Amino acid sequence: MEIVKVPYSKLDEYAILSVSSVISQADKVSKSFIVRFRNKQHLSTGNVSMNMKYTRLHLCEIVHISNYTGKLKPLSHSDHWREVNDGKRERGYIGRLISIDGQKYVIVNQIQLEPISGEEEEGQLALF
Repeated sequence: MEIVKVPYSKLDEYAILSVSSVISQADKVSKSFIVRFRNKQHLSTGNVSMNMKYTRLHLCEIVHISNYTGKLKPLSHSDHWREVNDGKRERGYIGRLISIDGQKYVIVNQIQLEPISGEEEEGQLALF
């Protein structure tokens, strides 16, 4: 997974839009949860925080199903996990089929955002 350094403000902005519990229970997400990063559409799927500051955030890139060129067959939540449990597919979000306001999208990539190290040090110093 690619790791990208960003300002804390970006971690805060994207973390509040996390959809991990939504797509774990259903295949539908509202368009208001789409995050634009590097001119691509993403969904925030989880984060790690320490002392009320985000230290890591996962973004999953999504593409409209008509633009999908991946090798994995796009599958719904339950079909995806059935194949994972049968050992036919890796666990995670890649290849998941989701619906956003009635349009079909596929999760194609996942990246991890972390704070820029200078800001990370500032956050640690503030604790003392």
